[in-house]
Amino acid sequence: MMMRQSSISGYKKVKIFFRTFLAHLFSHVGLCVLVVGYAVLGALVFESLESGLEIQQRLNKTRTLKKVRQKLTYHLWTITGIFLILHSHIYT
Repeated sequence: MMMRQSSISGYKKVKIFFRTFLAHLFSHVGLCVLVVGYAVLGALVFESLESGLEIQQRLNKTRTLKKVRQKLTYHLWTITGIFLILHSHIYT
């Protein structure tokens, strides 16, 4: 009978250990899931709030770049015409 009592108390110790271990494990896993969820939710809110302004800024930059390219192309073509840099006999 004495052995049975010690095995039961050993079983209870193991049970308590695993219960504590699982509670500790799941509390950290739950905390990690909560933090990741919070970060994802924050990213989605930020994206929804800032996307309109970001799209507008990109469009403005694209328009500005197109104007700069057109001006640069025009100036290069003008320089080419003025100084006769492109000679057909050199390139043929």
